[in-house]
Amino acid sequence: MDSENHDLVFVMQRLCEVVDSSRLLLVGARCRDIHQQLIMGEPAARATRDIDLAFGVESWAEFERLKEAFPAPGHGWQSISVEGLLVDILPFGEIEYPPGEVLSEDGFRLNVSGMKEVFAAAQPIGLDNETTVLLPTVPGLAALKLHAWLDRKERGIYKDANDIALIFTWYEESRDRLWEKYPMAEPDEYLGDESAMAALLAGYEVGKLLGEKETKALLSRFADGREAGRRLFADKLGALSGTSIPFTERQLQVEALIRGMERALEE
Repeated sequence: MDSENHDLVFVMQRLCEVVDSSRLLLVGARCRDIHQQLIMGEPAARATRDIDLAFGVESWAEFERLKEAFPAPGHGWQSISVEGLLVDILPFGEIEYPPGEVLSEDGFRLNVSGMKEVFAAAQPIGLDNETTVLLPTVPGLAALKLHAWLDRKERGIYKDANDIALIFTWYEESRDRLWEKYPMAEPDEYLGDESAMAALLAGYEVGKLLGEKETKALLSRFADGREAGRRLFADKLGALSGTSIPFTERQLQVEALIRGMERALEE
């Protein structure tokens, strides 16, 4: 891609000496920033140097071997240090119990719902002539961000709503695709309102990617504390820098997003 990701290139090259790179998935803010560059042709407004990688494992021993190869003393149980570059690793796969949850040795419970589905749909992207990394699709990133919003809002952390609002702008930016794909999602009540259409198409594609079981689980999380939770979500969606979409329109986007996921289940 470009020199902005030289640190990610270095990290991937070193990690590939220890693990199969095809089991590593770029997630988090750096994933968001790369999509922003690819879709909008410009860096994200709040670009980050953080590196977060999901790691599909068959046992805790695999995760521990990675940590032993790149120890990060004094940091969290998920952290490794690649010659001074701190990387957060999100293990998922056969270690999940129950499915969608990972429990660390010290009792920290990590939500990895939908990660397997996002991983299965991910595509490799070239960082330079020799180095690639698996990147979630846009609906894959949206699915992870929706879970992150629901996980963190109870702790007063609302930044994931910013990222979801940004994802909506990506759908709006691709206007030809929006109008081409929207008829598959339906319903017609949002037709012509491109911000609501974008949210509905995002929800529809999230639902199609996750499949019936995971989509129902995600929708059930939105059903808890329904009215207050959706109002808070709409309010925080409006915090995206450089946008001036009124609260009522953000409420419509939340409604359309959820309707899109429901629509995916109806087919």
